[in-house]
Amino acid sequence: VLFIDYELHPAQNTAPSITLLGKALNQEARAGEYTAFYQQLFAHIHQTINNIKIKPTVFIEPIAGNSDNCCFTHGHNGWGADSWNRSAAHNIGSSLSPGASGFVSLEKIIAMKPDAYIITGSKRPNNNILSFSYGVSHEQVGAVFNTLIHRTGFDAIALVKAGAVFGVHHHFYNLPYNIMEMEIMAKDLYPQAFPSLDPTADYHYIITTFTCIPDAPITLSYQP
Repeated sequence: VLFIDYELHPAQNTAPSITLLGKALNQEARAGEYTAFYQQLFAHIHQTINNIKIKPTVFIEPIAGNSDNCCFTHGHNGWGADSWNRSAAHNIGSSLSPGASGFVSLEKIIAMKPDAYIITGSKRPNNNILSFSYGVSHEQVGAVFNTLIHRTGFDAIALVKAGAVFGVHHHFYNLPYNIMEMEIMAKDLYPQAFPSLDPTADYHYIITTFTCIPDAPITLSYQP
């Protein structure tokens, strides 16, 4: 029996989980190559962010548009886990949702005045969700994004007017590719600290170097 974790404590457990799988599958060399690359990216992100004293507050709405209710969020797992929450930003959803997930009222979010609002999505039958995936253009994602930020009441969130709303591929939170989540968040929240960071290029490198998945153009994030 193996226990692996990419979701609850990804910053701590992703690399050890890959190492464990490498041993179990007799692929230790390949696992070591990936964890070395992962840890290199991880160290760069967190060393840079650790030198920044003031951290922004954020609210994350996973799979925005999947429900008429607002606003769904993760508590202390998934998008509320410690991959970035402990060092990169203060996630108000984690403080407001005692369980794995829950809903926070739009009025509460407006009152707490987060510095950034993160929307996640992935390609699904529901066309109201940001369809981050292969074969989906930046413009297609942008059209849905524009609809989501103009939902009833959202104009009252000051950061919507300021352009501090970002979109990111949903499923990075529970994959060994979660370093992409960390990179995208770092670039969105600290653009001046990471001017040369290129999450899409790093994603293509991971796919072509460490997997047998065919590579293709992909949209991973959106910033208006």
